[in-house]
Formats: sequence, C-alpha cells, structure tokens
Amino acid sequence: MWERDVVGALAELKTFETDLVNQEAQKARTILRDFFSGSLGYANASGCALTMHGSLVYNDPKNLDADVTIVSDKLPSGVMRHFWKLQLELEDLWPWKGLTDMSFAIIEEMNKDDLHYDDLMLSLVLSSGLIYPENRQQVAIHEDYKNMALKILEENPALTTGVILALNSAIAVRKARRAST
Repeated sequence: MWERDVVGALAELKTFETDLVNQEAQKARTILRDFFSGSLGYANASGCALTMHGSLVYNDPKNLDADVTIVSDKLPSGVMRHFWKLQLELEDLWPWKGLTDMSFAIIEEMNKDDLHYDDLMLSLVLSSGLIYPENRQQVAIHEDYKNMALKILEENPALTTGVILALNSAIAVRKARRAST
C-alpha cells in the first residue's frame, strides 16, 4: 500500500516538471550544467549523482534558487570537500536572489537516528531531477540510489510516512504556486 502512495505522489510531482516552460528556469539549469561540467567525471568516478530539485525541476521562477543534492551511498571526505568548495563558487556565480543550497544525501547514513532529516533526504533522492539526464552513468547511479531509498522505505514505516508527507507537501507548494501565477 505504501508503494502506491509514494509512486502516486512521485507521478503527481512529475506532472509539474512539464506543465510549464519558463525561460528563467531554463537559463538557471544551463548555468548549473555549465558550472558542474568540470565535475561530472569526478562525480561519476566517485559514484555520486548530481541532482537538482525545487524551482529548477518544476520551472518555478518565483523562488529561483540553486537547490542541488549530491546523492551517494558513502561520501568520502575528499568528495565532500570538493563539492563544498564548489558551493562557495556557485554562490558567487548565481545571478538570482534565491540561495544556493548544496546538500548531501548519503544513503548509508539514512534510516538511523534523525527521521525528519532522513525522510526529507529520501524524498529528494526519489523526486529530484538529474543535472545531466542524458549521461547514462548518472542515470544508472541515480536509479541505484532510488532503489536503495525504496528498500529503506520498505523496511521502515515511520520513514515511509515522513516521505509521503514530504512529497505531498511539495505537491501542495507546486499547486499553490501554479494557482498564484
């Protein structure tokens, strides 16, 4: 039953990816792709999926911030340092008022102590879009992590409830923003 709720929420969120076209959001995605182009090989070699979420995925110029999540099963400190350094550079480069927010979703750390953090991160792993959706290695890495996230949900009903709530909250935000345009 929980699978139907999660899959249904993800399918509803997916409709927001294509219902609008926005030139500012497209420009922001291009800046992000150009910015991370030098790190794509490093991300692939490190087993990291470079994902984006929020306004970048849903063509929402109202709060055009650079929401990036680096998804990995484990995150060696060198990888974390590399991407934290990039966040500082991205903050200087980002031309919109929105913040840049680079976070790390580390699969092996989930399902342990902080359920609120874990449900948010798992919802991002499942709903985020790839910065490089045409890169087969990125697609494969991201799909592996999505499957790992679903396995965690299968084993933890409390996290599953939190993920469903987080996804439904994202849907409500998208609906409200679409209604106000």
